[in-house]
Amino acid sequence: MRWVRLAAVASFVACLASQQPQAAHQPVQPAKLPDDWAQRDLEGKWVAYRAAVDGNSKDTTVPAAWALALGAAREFELLEWIAVFEGWRGAGPELAKADAPQLLRVAVWNLGAFDSHNKDTSRNALLQRKDAALGWLEAHPAAQRGKAAAIHDELKKAGVNAGDAAKYLPPLEAMQLLVPLLDAPAKLEQFGDRRTAEPRVRYVHQVLRGLHGVLVYGEADDLIVLKVLALCRHANTAVSSAAFTTLSKLPGGSVPFEPLRRIVGDATVDPERRRLAAMAMSFSTHPLAFFELHSIALDAAHPASDVAIARLGEIGDDTTAAVLQGFVVADLERGKRIGAALTAIERRKKGSEFLQPGPMSTLLWRIAWLRVTGDGRAKAHAEAAVHLLRTPGNVDIGGYVEPFTHAAMPGSPFRGEEAERIDKAVVEFARELLRAR
Repeated sequence: MRWVRLAAVASFVACLASQQPQAAHQPVQPAKLPDDWAQRDLEGKWVAYRAAVDGNSKDTTVPAAWALALGAAREFELLEWIAVFEGWRGAGPELAKADAPQLLRVAVWNLGAFDSHNKDTSRNALLQRKDAALGWLEAHPAAQRGKAAAIHDELKKAGVNAGDAAKYLPPLEAMQLLVPLLDAPAKLEQFGDRRTAEPRVRYVHQVLRGLHGVLVYGEADDLIVLKVLALCRHANTAVSSAAFTTLSKLPGGSVPFEPLRRIVGDATVDPERRRLAAMAMSFSTHPLAFFELHSIALDAAHPASDVAIARLGEIGDDTTAAVLQGFVVADLERGKRIGAALTAIERRKKGSEFLQPGPMSTLLWRIAWLRVTGDGRAKAHAEAAVHLLRTPGNVDIGGYVEPFTHAAMPGSPFRGEEAERIDKAVVEFARELLRAR
């Protein structure tokens, strides 16, 4: 049979390749800066950098090559922008190598990054300069709070002596750095082939840069989330799409599901925007977002129905399977999509995905919320959860559930008194699971 012969050929080729000497890893070489570099202001240099990266998107070495070139040219301001708005990964090491004045504040900014690599490497950069880092934090008391509090306490407990940090610039202020970029006017300009920015003009790329910075900064408070949410309705499609993407990458408890749900349900909104809103909403850990996704999936006329079906395959459980299996589908393509979602749910069950902290906490929040609100679906969902967590076979779920029996879970999608009631209900249900295992 033809596929057998192709497989045999592929295996033979792979075998030959494995016997060939592997080419030595070539180190990244610094990029060549544009000839007009000296004529560009900081904004113009950013645009040139991004044009090089975007124009060579398949070459993953381009950002590193540019970081090397900028480090050699001592372009610390641009390196700071890259590390602040795109993460520590490329530009941070160059700032560290030069011990640049921006180093400590950029490292602290990245401590909240949603990308664990950026978070961990920026933390290491601070620990490698522990005396100076502590001296800098002591000189700027506001920086000792929030995401830098843990490292400040760690250095103090270790008996580190605060060193001289006078050469390092003061902390960055998120409100001053991000909010102006997120407050986009209705009319945005393209930078084009300019070398310098015009006064009082807001460019598309600046807003996109601000959205990326939200994810690197990490502490997405309500004000910043509202700014991002407003950009979801911006007339510029590149901006609105990026805003939806930014919301989808926030921690599930910070995704503003209710405003997104209103966009999803607004028939006057462009269909593609409703699809993007449904995708972003699906990353909320609030139970209402979960149930809304089911309603959208079952509505064949909804422009986001296929989005909802696919996402339910990624986040749904046995209760989802019961809903989808009971749904009669005449459309062959929709039937295939539902079948793929059901297969994905089964695969995740067999892989014990539901025992991981994220899925486990989302599941427990849902059961707790159904109980606290007196929802009639609570009993069925609780029984389904018990069955679901028994499916790994011989795996003892005790170690996975026990942490939820005595402490509130971080990242709750609930607020205020409701959060307190939900936390108590989570503890109660987790104890039930341990008794029923």
